Amino acid sequence: MSWQRIASLALMAVGFGLLVAGVWGLLSSSDDESVSSTLEAVEEVSATTTVLPTTSPTSTTTTLAATTTASTTTTSTTTTTVAVSTTSLPPTQQVEAFVAEFAAALAGGDGEFVFSRLHPALVLGFGEELCRQWIGAEIMGLSNYALSGSITGPITGSLDTPTGAVVFDERYSAPVSFTFSGAEFSTDADFVLLDGEVYFTGTCR
Repeated sequence: MSWQRIASLALMAVGFGLLVAGVWGLLSSSDDESVSSTLEAVEEVSATTTVLPTTSPTSTTTTLAATTTASTTTTSTTTTTVAVSTTSLPPTQQVEAFVAEFAAALAGGDGEFVFSRLHPALVLGFGEELCRQWIGAEIMGLSNYALSGSITGPITGSLDTPTGAVVFDERYSAPVSFTFSGAEFSTDADFVLLDGEVYFTGTCR
């Protein structure tokens, strides 16, 4: 082999060695830069990363309960009924007051009130059934009942019944007028005071 050939091979070997060395250096440099870049990135992330606390702060919400108290005012209305007592009146005025009540009961058809003011001794003497029948058929047919004159009394009087005579210790008499079956009448009526109440008298039939 000629020396030119040997020199050429030697140059080729040297060139190949330099090429390998350059590639190895390039690879080494790239790996170092990559590792360095990675380390720098980790450091930057570590520097900018805020470590959150492991325990979350407790948020306390206080709820205020609004209590509304409804105040109810009850107005109590007391109705006072003043009873007018006729017992404090003179007897003749008591009779006048009774005649007004009696006339109002007739006008209003209040047969129970009329029956309750028939003297109780007469109800016993004639019997309740007969007296109710008489009141319903005759007395409740009266209208425009009113005093037409002065009241006299007291005097003692009596009235016969099937069971005997009924004696009245305080009897008052007064002329009255009324309408019955369309006709006008005027007669004397007797009223008796008994235990502070005024009663009328009559013959149940």
